[in-house]
Amino acid sequence: MSSQRFIVMTMVLFILGALPFLIAQPTAAASAGLSLGFSAPLEHAPMLIMLVLVGICASLLPRDGLMLLPVAFTLMIMVGGALALDVAHYSALRYFILGAILCIGLLVGIAREKLTVLTLLILASLGFHLGGFYMQSVPSIATPMYFLMGVLLSLGLVLAIAVAFGVTLFGDNEAVWERIKQSPRVAFIRGIFL
Repeated sequence: MSSQRFIVMTMVLFILGALPFLIAQPTAAASAGLSLGFSAPLEHAPMLIMLVLVGICASLLPRDGLMLLPVAFTLMIMVGGALALDVAHYSALRYFILGAILCIGLLVGIAREKLTVLTLLILASLGFHLGGFYMQSVPSIATPMYFLMGVLLSLGLVLAIAVAFGVTLFGDNEAVWERIKQSPRVAFIRGIFL
């Protein structure tokens, strides 16, 4: 069930968040920004490998973890990239950053397990740094907001594919997770993180 919720949440985020940007590209600079932003993460293989490993590990999260992951990752990529933008050109940017930080606090507050909170914070930090890293190299022919949207689409798709691969690899059986969690062999690790 959790992988189905993850897939639905990722689709909703892309349809509601990215579709207006994909449809309305007012200038050639916006189109160039979207295509250059989408291809920018694909040029850095170590970061993609790290993101794939995080996605595979995240597929093991219990309960609501997969539901919260795409929201946290998307928000923090946007915040990391938005901090590199010029506030004078985007007047509502401060309010977006405030809302995103409050939303991350809400996500951490509604997470049921400490392992989910830990994974959310690690993935949110990774998203923040990736957003800022890619926004430092915006080409002069690209619109920065569309470049950020292209980066977000590319990284979000890599994460979604990695989580789907992890769910396929490890299965989507929460009963097995509960049995592993109750095992005496992992009691020490469970005591630290859970």
